[in-house]
Amino acid sequence: MTVVGGDGAGYVNVQNDSHADPGEHIYSVHVANGRADGCSCPHAVHRGAHCKHQRAVEQRPLILSSADAAGAQTRRMAADGSKVIGE
Repeated sequence: MTVVGGDGAGYVNVQNDSHADPGEHIYSVHVANGRADGCSCPHAVHRGAHCKHQRAVEQRPLILSSADAAGAQTRRMAADGSKVIGE
């Protein structure tokens, strides 16, 4: 699992090493407010289900909190520290 931030959100890239070609099975789990609330895997995208990748992230508190913090750090702020209007 790799924690990344971007577009005002935290993400965890989850690679499934049980496949013959693990590089073809990397999915991004979206994290917000201490919860894995989305995933790029087919199960989550096409069925709207809370998938095994989301559960795996939620079962690792350090990963979950790190992704949440990464999302908080990427929010844009104005020079005076206030929130940028329109975001």
